[in-house]
Amino acid sequence: MGKVILAEHAGFCAGVKRAVDLAELHLKSGRVIVDGSLIHNDDVMKSLIEKGLQVWDGKPVAEGVKVLVKSHGAPLETIEKMRGKQTELIDATCPHVQRIYRIAEQAAQENAFLIIYGESDHPEIKGIVSRASEKVAVTKNSAEVLEILLRDEKKYVVSQTTSNFLEWVKFTEEIKKICSNINIFNTICPATTIRQRASVDLARQVDIMLIVGGYNSSNTRRLHELCNQAGVRAYHIANAADIDRKWFPENDVVVGVTAGASTPDWVIKEVIVQMEKNLEKDAMVTEEATENTEAVETEESVSESAEEVTNEADAVVEEVEEEVTEEKQEEAAQPSNMEEILNDDVATIKRNSIVTGKVVKVNDDEVLVDIGYKSEGIIKLRELTNDTSLTPTDIVSEGDEIEVFVVRVSDDNGNPVLSRKRAQAINAWNKVREAFENKEIVSGKVLEAVKGGLLVNIYGMRAFLPASLVDRSYVPDLNVFVGQEISAKIIEIDRHKRRVVLSRQVVLEEEYKQNQEKTWNKLEVDQVLDGIVQRITKFGVFVDIGSVDGLVHISELSWGRVEHPSEVINEGEEVQVKVLGVDRENERVSLSIRQVLPDPWTKVDVNYKAGDVKEGKVVRTVSFGVFVELEPGIEGLVHISQLAWQHVEKAEDVVKPGDIVSVKVLSVNKDEKRISLSVKETTERPPRKEKSSKQSRTVEHTEASSVTLGDMFGDLLSKAKKKS
Repeated sequence: MGKVILAEHAGFCAGVKRAVDLAELHLKSGRVIVDGSLIHNDDVMKSLIEKGLQVWDGKPVAEGVKVLVKSHGAPLETIEKMRGKQTELIDATCPHVQRIYRIAEQAAQENAFLIIYGESDHPEIKGIVSRASEKVAVTKNSAEVLEILLRDEKKYVVSQTTSNFLEWVKFTEEIKKICSNINIFNTICPATTIRQRASVDLARQVDIMLIVGGYNSSNTRRLHELCNQAGVRAYHIANAADIDRKWFPENDVVVGVTAGASTPDWVIKEVIVQMEKNLEKDAMVTEEATENTEAVETEESVSESAEEVTNEADAVVEEVEEEVTEEKQEEAAQPSNMEEILNDDVATIKRNSIVTGKVVKVNDDEVLVDIGYKSEGIIKLRELTNDTSLTPTDIVSEGDEIEVFVVRVSDDNGNPVLSRKRAQAINAWNKVREAFENKEIVSGKVLEAVKGGLLVNIYGMRAFLPASLVDRSYVPDLNVFVGQEISAKIIEIDRHKRRVVLSRQVVLEEEYKQNQEKTWNKLEVDQVLDGIVQRITKFGVFVDIGSVDGLVHISELSWGRVEHPSEVINEGEEVQVKVLGVDRENERVSLSIRQVLPDPWTKVDVNYKAGDVKEGKVVRTVSFGVFVELEPGIEGLVHISQLAWQHVEKAEDVVKPGDIVSVKVLSVNKDEKRISLSVKETTERPPRKEKSSKQSRTVEHTEASSVTLGDMFGDLLSKAKKKS
């Protein structure tokens, strides 16, 4: 009976799930309208429409109807046209798309050219273009933007979030060759890359792949393309109803299932249940149960690739073994050579044996070798090497000691016929077998990247390293390993099929575990270590400090205010961190980047003095004033009375978060970490308006803080006296 395996990362991404959740939430309290399909999945859209979701028809939206912006975002003009003046906006734009919006707006502000890698008709791209200036180009071909790349002006490059990572890398490499001074931002959604890696890894372990998702979903189509490229039969289906039983003729087939970012869990579950039912029925029809074998990716697809990489040296071994029996029979039938028996000074040699000899002469097409026999042995060029571009002088020199294989004891002239390449092939197989049995680590040079993996030269012969066993994680471009020396373990050998399969992943895993143990043993609180940012989340970042990942909480990233970690740090960035806590039992490490950096308050009395005028950013408004960030980690308070010369009811009437304002330093308290600021003191005081004497007197008393009861209640007292 076969089995069904679900990819580790499949289905809804965070952005799409958020959009669907927002739609369902707001549909409970009113009407919601969206521009086009909220999600590229007909089943989900049908369900939402049944709940009341409406698709915008281009006409003005009625008052009270909520406008929902989908996760792909939307052009500014579309949002304005839909929203009108009295309509509530629900913005479900993915944070990764919003990041591209900010880059596009920055490029426009700096008058830079924006190059977008993607599909011009995709909704996400239309939204980005609407936020850019006229200096924008959308393409997937570097040749189309050649003229732009050659311009002497600032250029930014971003990608559609659902792009194929491997193709994006190729594109950026091409443009960097043309233009070195260019700002490239990898804006592909990390979830997209992770989903693609998981799908390809699974595709290499199964017989058939099912990719579940809407037919108009670009990220689902890319998953289908990648699985096809992995060499497995792959089928794109929208739901369980699209499954065709004809795709599964074998009853012991292993089926992998993955899904695009717009596919909900319940659709994936239906596909898996349907497939399990199909396989169960097929198994019942079969009379004999087939044995399940372990799939290490070294069976069918790997075997085909491995068999393609055989060379003449490997074939030699099999030829030699086949010839041994025949040769023994021939030698038994021939009369013994009395001259050899009587001559004690002459070495005895046997056919199919390996002996050591000394090169005595190198000709254009052959080499003469002294092996201690009565005559010198001959190695023809074809028996020296498989490389036809080399000559004997390129390979050996007179005086070299080499191992040779005895092909024949004597030719027509009495000279032994020898082979160097056969000796190397046999020695190589012996070393391979020994390394395999002893589970030794072998080293070799990567010759080339082929379908499904790499060819590696070990002991003078070619071995196959499957793509999924090259590294601990998915490698998008195997060509980066060509020409490198790598270490690996032999996980499979088959002399008759001339196959040697390697795993570099096994070696890396062992090294990783060893490094992990070393790191745990030396970890201490207050240590300062170097690390590399591995992953960014909304609550912080994970940093590799030596095969151990520690968490830097968002509050420990900077002395300043941080809304999202991606504002201050990038994946792959090298950082210094301080160890705050170590929990070996639960394998958790708490880290801080902030505490490695100098505290800005230590020099606050030097950098800020009463009377100084500075610029700052409004970060928060409260009932009694606003807080202004002067630099990361340094905030001061502008009391509401210091916002303007006129009376201010609410701080929001004067400033709002994000505004850049000029402020005057009123006082600095280093110990309590407080700075008092004033906005009004940086502006000219407006002239006083002329008022009546009574009003003037009242104002003067107020300013002098000497208001009397008579001033406040004089009129009332006079009236009371008259009445009495």
